[in-house]
Amino acid sequence: MRDHWRNSILCNWSYLKENFNPIDIIDDLLGVQLVDEDRADIINDEKVKRRTQVDLTLRNIVRRIDQPLKFSEFISILRQSNKFIADQLQKEKTYESNGTNVKYIVEKAIDNGDLTRFIADIFGNENIKMHLSPGKKYRVSVSLRSTNTISESLSETLSQKVAQDNPKLRIIKANREMLEEEYDVLPLLNAVIDGSVSKYKNLSQEDASIFRNQLSEIRKEPERRKRVQQFLDIAEAKIDADTLWEFIEDTGNAFSVKKLKDDLQNSGIS
Repeated sequence: MRDHWRNSILCNWSYLKENFNPIDIIDDLLGVQLVDEDRADIINDEKVKRRTQVDLTLRNIVRRIDQPLKFSEFISILRQSNKFIADQLQKEKTYESNGTNVKYIVEKAIDNGDLTRFIADIFGNENIKMHLSPGKKYRVSVSLRSTNTISESLSETLSQKVAQDNPKLRIIKANREMLEEEYDVLPLLNAVIDGSVSKYKNLSQEDASIFRNQLSEIRKEPERRKRVQQFLDIAEAKIDADTLWEFIEDTGNAFSVKKLKDDLQNSGIS
């Protein structure tokens, strides 16, 4: 039975590497002994990127899940912060095996037409590697279909609340690709919109209205990267640059926050 619980994580390894962000729940995982203190320390290491944090955290969790209670605790912690991941891990298995052939069923978007990365993610999947034998040849079949879910960026004609020469805004814009890889805005959205963090209750009426009316729908987006893209599209245009900087500083991982601060310092602004 342990393999059943492990496989629910291993089958979704690539999905988790893209969407999981342990920064928001690492203390809870440590509290139920699903990770050790070394893994908790890694989350606060400024040199460690999110994907490495995810990889090390998940490997720790997989080793420690040895009974139904542990897996249930993991799902319960996930559901409090990111129900999309909790639902994904509780789906039916995504592979079929008869001992010789393996049929792996992938539901994954191809970002910006990057088929190479898509294929690399498949072969980097821990559960697939578990079924491959050295020296054997394998045939790969990939079926692609359009989902017509491409979202349009907000028009540049949106009214700009912040001047384009604001140094913090420039740094954020210059680091869009890094933030799309490292950041997850869901904890911030939950904290502000649900009012679960006292400091966010003191937002200006205008900023509170932006979160309530324009950013709240982003919480329904299951993919982390798309959430970040949609959030930054709106926030860069509508939210004061200093306030946006503080939001990211509060809820970003140590690596991304250090990168932003270093870039700001190197620009001559402190």
